[in-house]
Amino acid sequence: MAQAQRIFAQRHLHTSHLRQAGQALHLGQVERVQEILNSLRPGTDDAPPGFAWHYLWRLARSEIELFDGHEGYASSLVHSPDGRVFAAGYSDGTIMLRDLASGRVRLRLKGHEHEVTILAFSGNGRLLGSTAQNPTMALRQRKILVWDATTGAQLAKLETSEERLVLSLGFSRSGHRLVTAWVKAWGEPIHFDLFDLFAEPGRPVLVRSQVVQWENDNRFLGGPYLAARPLHGPLTVFDTETLKALWSTSDRDQRFTWSRLSTGGQWLVAEDGHDAVIWEAATGRVSKQIPISKPSQEVGYVLVSPDGKNLLVEHKPLRVALFDLAAGSAQPERELPLRDPAQHQLKQAVFSPDGKFIAINTQHLGGGQGPVTVWHTATGRLLDTYPGQRLFKAWISFSADSRSLFLNGDSGIQRWWLERPKINASESLAGHKDEAWAAVFSPSDNLLATGSDDTDDPWTIRLWDTSTGQFRLGWSGGEGTVSSLAFATDGATLASTHLDESGDIRLWDTTQGRLRKTLRGHAGKVRTVAFRPHGAMLASGGDDATIRLWADANSNQMKTLKGHTDKVRQVTFSPDGNTLASASNDGTVRLWDVTTERLVRVLRNPIEVTAVGFSPDGAMLAATDELGTILCWEARTGTLIRRLHSGDRAPRSLAFSPDGHALATAGETGSIRLWDPLTGQDLLSLDGHKTAINALAFSHDGRTLASCSSNGVVKLWRSTD
Repeated sequence: MAQAQRIFAQRHLHTSHLRQAGQALHLGQVERVQEILNSLRPGTDDAPPGFAWHYLWRLARSEIELFDGHEGYASSLVHSPDGRVFAAGYSDGTIMLRDLASGRVRLRLKGHEHEVTILAFSGNGRLLGSTAQNPTMALRQRKILVWDATTGAQLAKLETSEERLVLSLGFSRSGHRLVTAWVKAWGEPIHFDLFDLFAEPGRPVLVRSQVVQWENDNRFLGGPYLAARPLHGPLTVFDTETLKALWSTSDRDQRFTWSRLSTGGQWLVAEDGHDAVIWEAATGRVSKQIPISKPSQEVGYVLVSPDGKNLLVEHKPLRVALFDLAAGSAQPERELPLRDPAQHQLKQAVFSPDGKFIAINTQHLGGGQGPVTVWHTATGRLLDTYPGQRLFKAWISFSADSRSLFLNGDSGIQRWWLERPKINASESLAGHKDEAWAAVFSPSDNLLATGSDDTDDPWTIRLWDTSTGQFRLGWSGGEGTVSSLAFATDGATLASTHLDESGDIRLWDTTQGRLRKTLRGHAGKVRTVAFRPHGAMLASGGDDATIRLWADANSNQMKTLKGHTDKVRQVTFSPDGNTLASASNDGTVRLWDVTTERLVRVLRNPIEVTAVGFSPDGAMLAATDELGTILCWEARTGTLIRRLHSGDRAPRSLAFSPDGHALATAGETGSIRLWDPLTGQDLLSLDGHKTAINALAFSHDGRTLASCSSNGVVKLWRSTD
């Protein structure tokens, strides 16, 4: 008893959290949804999440993806050159490497005691460099670590006896050497040290050093190059393999106050307050010189795109403009219409690797995070503003494929998908031209069969490809509205019942839509049909208040079960196939032993019963009635477990998810409600139909829920992509 109570309490709490996640999704709080759902991830011994969890997870991550797994401030983030992995450093000194596609944590690296401030991958992605600092004491960095990014092994440690502030890390082209940029104190000259990582096992060897003028920026390292101004010389580009100068501007040309290399290091830009000059980093050839000065405005930031086609210039007070470097000199600048520029300052500007986008990260003049926006570089048009609800002290970076923007900071790590097709709550199929009344998945889940009224629809039976949602095959089911459909266990035969006076069941070849056989026996309309699990038996029920059992789809051999006094609305087999449940307008659910053909039990209700179904383990029997009540019985004893009000005036269908974690009901309101069968709690509402829903069906793998309604609409509610 105590164990059962504990399980019930855990399930009750789990369901409450799921309901909170659904409410948060309705309010657009997708980060909150993901936080709740992450807290509900099962342990090793727990059952996997059900349909409701996966459905909410899919929708919540359609635009913003939250990466869980570590508490605290995500202080640094870098992407591997091939774009498959990203590394994140945290305030407690932890480094985590994740698979970009799945979000799975590949490695957790422990070696730093303080906040990881800088991360850098080697050009081949095999090595990762890191350093950390105590945020309360800026000059507390005494070690730099180098890791094997595949195994997580610590390959090298650079330690100093004096405290220093490391500004940047970068690997040489070969990946065998590491460049570090550091200062003794903020504003003092910058020291560049080049280390050979593998000259002596585990002990990096200093190869060369350079001392250059201070710059309040850390973009002097890019790809295989380093750009800086020596203490007594002009702007110079160095090779990171040797730390030797490749080229310099002329000796008398020392007007450039600072410089920046593009991502990847192909281009170098520098400005003197009047002009911006762009060079090819490898050769020193001047690519472009553009006047950028503005009356009463100070130049604050310049940046060239990785492809060298666009230049970003920031002026203070905040004004950001793009210049097309491939166009003629008469090409006008494109000013970005930032929101409330007088109230913000530029924190970051980042071009996407393909050069198509520019991301702008701002902060309020009074402190605090400002808007993060993404713009088309070709037009200067706003693509979008970060739509998330929570964002604090964020830093931004593009994924290697330019399809998403990463934000790391106090709120952890978020991935914002750009130009991604919106994932809809449901997928509407082409549907029927008339009222749709039946829906069922094939045993392999590759097909969905639906049936409709025959007044305006020439194809009253239609088959759909469930993976694409495309129409596969359609045909006329004959006279009468299709009231019910059922696949045989091999999926090759589809049985249909019809609201006409012929009283027959029609069996169809699902590959061609050809009529294979007609079973006759009912006197009047037939409303329901079901195949026995793992067997050939077929059961049907109709307006003549009888149930007919057919030995198999190819036989005329039939048995009749009598006992109902009004229309039989639905028949369904128990999962083991030994019991048949029938729901009727006479207000009863009857349980039959299909082997002996005996009535086992009668479950009574004061009003018409509209639908009935067994839970996947066969322990529970659920039914709905015309007043919107959901009734749940213990199937073995017939004991009423609970009575719920569905919120629907007249539920017409119900379906258990294959894992038994959800019971779906729907009817005249056009809304689908998901319930926890164990606790009776309302899990989730699925809204999208505009008219009454007549049929529900879960796929056998539990990933998709199908529904059809009185206006002919057929929908798929997917929990996975």
